Amino acid sequence: MRQIAVLIKDNDWKQADAATHCGVSPPRINDLLHGRVSRFSLDPLVNIATALGRRMRVELKVVYAPSLAVTGTATASRPQVSDARAKHWWHVPDRP
Repeated sequence: MRQIAVLIKDNDWKQADAATHCGVSPPRINDLLHGRVSRFSLDPLVNIATALGRRMRVELKVVYAPSLAVTGTATASRPQVSDARAKHWWHVPDRP
């Protein structure tokens, strides 16, 4: 989102101009420029990037969550993990 906002500012587009180039309404551009991430799903952002001749890359990062805490004794190569962690859909098992 930030890179799209930078592109709009670098081209000195008003919100109405940016909306025309991006294929969305001016209020959507306003949301984008003000960083209102919760108002966007991935699809509209991909469509906007495509309309501007850009590609989009999604990167997933591991974020610490207290419910995913490592418990028990651990070895340097493979820590023991609580059962609660293994049941969560976002848990990716460690490689052997």
